[in-house]
Amino acid sequence: MIREWRGTEEILPGVTLVEAGGHFPGAAVAHIATGAGGKGTLLPGTRSCPWPPRAG
Repeated sequence: MIREWRGTEEILPGVTLVEAGGHFPGAAVAHIATGAGGKGTLLPGTRSCPWPPRAG
């Protein structure tokens, strides 16, 4: 299911998406409140893509 959102959205307990502006509309980061020993972890990627290994 795809659902539009704006601003911030808690998608799981302790996991929040934050609309962050960027190169294209919809750029976002994820914040995991309990990551890094309770200091919080910021995941700045907007998507994950597999990349083939480089030759050589």
